[in-house]
Amino acid sequence: MLTEIDLKLARRNFNAQRVRARQRDIEWHFKFEEWVSWWGEDIHDRGRTSDKLQMCRYNDQGPYSPANVRKATKAENNREAHLGRTRSLESREKMKKPHVMTKIVSDETRKKMSEAQRSAWQRRNLKKSKVIILTPGQACAP
Repeated sequence: MLTEIDLKLARRNFNAQRVRARQRDIEWHFKFEEWVSWWGEDIHDRGRTSDKLQMCRYNDQGPYSPANVRKATKAENNREAHLGRTRSLESREKMKKPHVMTKIVSDETRKKMSEAQRSAWQRRNLKKSKVIILTPGQACAP
């Protein structure tokens, strides 16, 4: 049985999953109560990390509906998605090479970005600390 807090979290997760399906142009045929029932006790084991359960469509086709989905870990779902796919020779050659960062921004822009991050960090830390700066002649109240 789900607590009130669990139900709120479940509702948020249901809505997020439904929105992601819509963004990917995949039909969604679950009502909230059906979704919660489908997950059952596994609802606490769902998530985005490789060891967590996900709602997976058979062969990544069709709508999200009770008749067209199953539970699997993210790792299992990824493995299934890549079964039977062959990579081009060009892709395989790229994968063999060590990863090298390409220069996307100029050095000037990189410096500006670093300074902006440094300033943001300092502002955050100033908000956290309760430093009171007294001018000469001011007394410190207890």
